[in-house]
Order: sequence, then C-alpha cells, then structure tokens
Amino acid sequence: MMLPESLAPETERFIKAIINDLKAKERLDKIDNAALYILAQACNTYMEANQILKDEGLIFISDRQNKSIHPAFKIARDSEKTILAIIGEYGGTLRSRQKLKELDTMVEDSPLAEFLKSAKEEV
Repeated sequence: MMLPESLAPETERFIKAIINDLKAKERLDKIDNAALYILAQACNTYMEANQILKDEGLIFISDRQNKSIHPAFKIARDSEKTILAIIGEYGGTLRSRQKLKELDTMVEDSPLAEFLKSAKEEV
C-alpha cells in the first residue's frame, strides 16, 4: 500500500492501524489502495485544517473587518465527511460493522458456502 507523502505522524499511525486491521480480517485487496490513499489524504487535510482552527480560531475577519466562519472550518467539515464515508465502507463505524457481521452470517449460512465447505473437507 502506497501512502501519500508527508503525512502527519498521527495520520500515518491511523491509516496503518486500519490497514493492519483489514489485513487481519482478510478484508483488504489491491483495489482498496485508491480508497485508502484518499482516506489518508482526507485525514491529513482534516488534521491540518483543525490545527489552523486551533491556532487562528473559528472566526475569520476579512480585510474589510467582516466576520465569518473561518474557511478552514469548511475544509475540516468536508474532509470529515470523506473520512466517515470511507471508513463506513470498511467497517469503521458501529453501523457498518453490524452490516458486515450480518453479511458474513448470510454468506456462511448460504448453500454455496455449505457446498464449498463440504468439498474442502472431502479433499
């Protein structure tokens, strides 16, 4: 898995933990590289935007002294949506884990799974 360059250490640890978990559960394939790459970028962007908000505050004052929400807030919010959407696809939320468990149960109980299991035992 190739990760984006210059990831924040927190982001790199988070992404590697996800990759290790997916590998342990045998739920990772080469096709997942693109989604995990995007996830890493979104996490990094989220971290950077939140650091800006921490340093500069939520309120942005323009050169005309108009107050508005800091542009970094929208960046953080958009990144958060991307992160939640991707980790939801990989069982990273309570609801998505439940759906994956239900899917595993359905597959294990299917006639095809029973046939393959019995065929394996005969060999």
